[in-house]
Amino acid sequence: KDTATTEIYTQAFVGSVRCVQETDAEYMGIILEIMQEKEEKLQIEFPYLSFHVIINFLKNRKMVEYPSTLPDISSPLFVTWHIKLNENQDEEEEEEKGEKAKQKKEEEEEETLRGCIGTFANQPLKKMLPMYSLISAFQDTRFPPISEKEIPFLTCTVSLLQHFEKIKDPLGWEIGKHGIQISFKHKGEHYSGTFLPEVASEQKWNQTETLKQLLRKAGFNGKLEAVKDSLEIERYQSIKCKANYLDYLDFVTKNKTYFKLSEKTMSASEEEDF
Repeated sequence: KDTATTEIYTQAFVGSVRCVQETDAEYMGIILEIMQEKEEKLQIEFPYLSFHVIINFLKNRKMVEYPSTLPDISSPLFVTWHIKLNENQDEEEEEEKGEKAKQKKEEEEEETLRGCIGTFANQPLKKMLPMYSLISAFQDTRFPPISEKEIPFLTCTVSLLQHFEKIKDPLGWEIGKHGIQISFKHKGEHYSGTFLPEVASEQKWNQTETLKQLLRKAGFNGKLEAVKDSLEIERYQSIKCKANYLDYLDFVTKNKTYFKLSEKTMSASEEEDF
């Protein structure tokens, strides 16, 4: 990680040079760190792509090409969609209700989860980001598929996962810094689940409560004490890229030729999946 090497990979990131091998974990880490420093320049474009992918799918079932300016790297990732709770509220009517109504509106404008799916596989973003943009929007079984009328009220977050570390202490991670992935067996059944780094802090959970909630998410209804000693835990960190629909709209208005539709179309079986 000398200065010359870092400069080379900085140029590779901000330009169109593609010289990072998928199996080169050390330099992969360098690129991810550079991405974090360059957040305002390129990183935010990941959720723009996610928006463009689901909008074009809903409108015409067209695929979207991965822009050549985005980093052609591999990384585990999650795509998360949130939606405003009061998206149908009439603003003019609410103004007439005074300050109390405005305060209520601000509280109601808090966003709620609308879909979140990802993969821990270290695969090329060129393939996985468009794929999981669709899967998280239309195949999260906890929610109905996102509809076209919901698009203006959505916020998209793309999380690139890194720095995976196995830990023995179930509490050996920091709230707000680490995501955790658990895996365990109980009475012959295998369970697994994960929470991204922001989940515990957003829900105001402490570490013990986070583990209990993660057990529930994994489908285990027993007590934490029953499996605490058998938990296999891996902590990780993430780089988050977040944008709402208005951000996306502003970007595509100013960059009309940035996204291109692919000549490839979905097969009938692929369309049935969504």
